[in-house]
Amino acid sequence: MRIRLPLAALVALAFAYPGAAPGTDGSFDASIAVRPAKGKLDESRGVGSLKVRRWRFRPRSTSDGLAPAQEPVVVSVGDRTQFVLPAGALVASKNGKRFRYKNEGATQGITSFKLKQRRDGAYDVWFTLEGVVMDQLLVQYPFCDTFSLELGNDEAFSGIDFDRPRGDRSPRIKVRGFCEPEVCRETLRTSALGRAPGVTARHSVCPDPEF
Repeated sequence: MRIRLPLAALVALAFAYPGAAPGTDGSFDASIAVRPAKGKLDESRGVGSLKVRRWRFRPRSTSDGLAPAQEPVVVSVGDRTQFVLPAGALVASKNGKRFRYKNEGATQGITSFKLKQRRDGAYDVWFTLEGVVMDQLLVQYPFCDTFSLELGNDEAFSGIDFDRPRGDRSPRIKVRGFCEPEVCRETLRTSALGRAPGVTARHSVCPDPEF
């Protein structure tokens, strides 16, 4: 871990999106498979972009099903960034297996989002975010942050491992993959799940034996 000091120039930002998103309640747990992703950091503001390709969203077997063209989408990074697409924002393909949204002119929020349903019931996910709060990366990297994706009432959590592979000489950032947030470690220490044989923290903040 590399840490830059002092912190005198660091100013708190007002990019907070508190409260629950309309139309979602997290009734059903899901898993999200995190893969490497890229982005850029604006050091003057402490915010950045993130471009994700082919992460995999898998609803739980007890889910009541997804209807992406009729449900809201919520993407959260850490505890200060939450972006919402209202129900109806995703446009379905003719066969109902692909769903798209695009707003390339936006400077903050979800500028593109794509879902592709797989034969096994999971969904491959692509999206681009602008205006993600990343001020922690001004002083510390790599950095494990939390991530969640809500599709209607199906919600997946994970940890994502942010890094600056070229240091502070470059605005480039990278998600190297999954990381285990402290919240998961604390939960596993105090739960029977943590003692279950073969259970490891892979793609959900606190793993479920179903996955």
